[in-house]
Amino acid sequence: MVLKNSVPIIKSVFIVLALMLTACGDDTSPEAPLSNSNSVLPSATPIESNQPATVAEPTKPVQPSPASETEKPKPLQPTPIPVTVTSKPVPPSPTPVTVTQKPVPPTPTPVTVTQKPVPPTPAPVTVTQKPVPPTPTPVTVTQRPVLPSPTPVIATPVPTLPTVQPTDIPTPTADPSGFQYPVGIPSAWVAPDIPAPIAPSTWTSEIVNHYYINGSDTNCSTKVTFGSKTQPRCRFPNLLAAGSYVEVHGGPYDYTNTVYLQSEGTESEPVWVVGAQDNLVKMSIVLYGSYIYLDGFNIQGDKGISARPYRSTQTDHIMVRNTVITGTGSLATGTTGISATGAKGLQFEGFIAYNNTISYMGDSESDIENDRHALQTGTYINNVWHLYNTSHHNGGDGVQYSHGGVNSHHFYYGGNISHDEGENCVDIKQADDVIISGNSCYNIEPTSSSSGECMVVHYGPSRIWFINNDISNCVSGILSTGAFDVHVVGNNIQHMSENVDEYHGDISSYQSGVAIMAYNTGNTYISNNTITDAIRGIAYQALAGYQVDMTGNLIANLRHGEYTGNNPYAIMFKGDNETVAKATIENNLFYNPMQLHIDGTTFSELEALVASKKCADNSVSCISADPYFAGYEKGNQLMSDSPAIDTGRQAISYETYQSLYGETINMDLLGNTRPASGNWDIGAFEFVDE
Repeated sequence: MVLKNSVPIIKSVFIVLALMLTACGDDTSPEAPLSNSNSVLPSATPIESNQPATVAEPTKPVQPSPASETEKPKPLQPTPIPVTVTSKPVPPSPTPVTVTQKPVPPTPTPVTVTQKPVPPTPAPVTVTQKPVPPTPTPVTVTQRPVLPSPTPVIATPVPTLPTVQPTDIPTPTADPSGFQYPVGIPSAWVAPDIPAPIAPSTWTSEIVNHYYINGSDTNCSTKVTFGSKTQPRCRFPNLLAAGSYVEVHGGPYDYTNTVYLQSEGTESEPVWVVGAQDNLVKMSIVLYGSYIYLDGFNIQGDKGISARPYRSTQTDHIMVRNTVITGTGSLATGTTGISATGAKGLQFEGFIAYNNTISYMGDSESDIENDRHALQTGTYINNVWHLYNTSHHNGGDGVQYSHGGVNSHHFYYGGNISHDEGENCVDIKQADDVIISGNSCYNIEPTSSSSGECMVVHYGPSRIWFINNDISNCVSGILSTGAFDVHVVGNNIQHMSENVDEYHGDISSYQSGVAIMAYNTGNTYISNNTITDAIRGIAYQALAGYQVDMTGNLIANLRHGEYTGNNPYAIMFKGDNETVAKATIENNLFYNPMQLHIDGTTFSELEALVASKKCADNSVSCISADPYFAGYEKGNQLMSDSPAIDTGRQAISYETYQSLYGETINMDLLGNTRPASGNWDIGAFEFVDE
């Protein structure tokens, strides 16, 4: 009974023990908290939210998020795990999306690169901004001069010679290219009027080494390499490969003070920079490198053109032509119009300025010296041609040659018109072998920096030639204050005026109002000039040991000084007695008056002059008679019955020039061959029977 009745009791005991064992096992199992947590949380979402929270913790190490504290395991207290872990991701405000959108450090995007002026290795920008563009390809050669359906690039036609009065017409000499050079001037390496290359007829896309520039076009870009009509360049390029062609439209271009154009041109593939008819530039232009030809520009605002070895770059063979440079007449901001210079170790050989017009560079009316010249050369430069340019109202000279020049030589100034300059039409300083031929110069008045000479030479240069120039309305026509081997040949000089403050006495070699004056000058040759309406014809103060030749000059219709009343003299010749005694004075015509002062003696009769052994060749070589000028439009040309016809002779200067330069100057101011028939005529004009 006891056992039977005890079975239920034993079962109950086992059940109780089992329950107790179960309770003890749940408290001690290491997985109990995780299983209990999983049993409480409906899903695995809190685990996913905890993962990004642990990534974000390093960004704020000083401020650990509250979620990281609640996530520490508490095995003895499974129940208190806060449900807020699932409802508040870590950190509470910033989401993981913010972290992925702003990586550290931020990587620059392509947009940032294109917006910066100097980005790292952007290929397209490198071509236009760096001084060394890609190496020219053979395409350049085929595309440059021969293009389909060409149209002329130059907006204006090939220029003609300046229109001048009959006595101003320069004497042309033939050139194989057909270009007409003034008398005695040799050919340049290229004909100054050579046609520019033809622009592409269809220029709607970029062509290698063909630059289309139009800063006025709203579609222009600073990011294109060459430009086209549909999308031009806004600005000038810098480095130009051989054979490049640049065409400039619109303006005004004033984005910088000075633009620098470097050329890699060659004689067979020069670089052309051509201005279209509507171009306007208000920047100075520096040309450097080799064989670059600038054509047809319109430059304003006291800006000029300079050819020079910028950044020690060898510079040579540069031409500037058909360009108009107009200043404001300002003393403060004026500059030289067109200049060219070399540098020590960088001899500049070959420069042409042709058919340019330069005016109002500096203040021509100022009492303060302002050397703003139309044309100018510097030092270490040779073979320069200034041809058929027009200059006026500049603060300095029409042309100034090499003040302080070293190794500066062979300059050719021919066919130019210069007037109303602040100083002189021509000013030659330290430059040798300078040829001034066939120019027209007039209206030069005295200023604080000039005595009013039309043409002047200073500082001891050698072999200076004034040939067939028409000179009028100056205080002095041609003046040499110090030079060697000066030749004054075939010039027409008239209307010289006495300076208002003239103080020299009657017998002086320094009187103003003189056509040709020289002192401190060795070896002087004055021949075949026509001189009228002056106070002195020729005034020369002789140096010891030098030659003087005065042959074939026509000096007539002189006048007394308007302020001093000094007497007129055809020749005033003083100085070293031996030089005067040995001087050649032959085959000249003197009229109104017949009056010369030679070595202390005044001669008013031809017989007395011949007795002094002057004008004594063939008994009597000089003439005292009315020359019979044609007058009116023909000015000082001779009439058919002039005593100056066939009574001259060839002076020594003509043979000297031929031997030095291989060119003939046996032509008169109008281009007539001398002699026309029989003997030479006296004066600047050879009579030709029409």
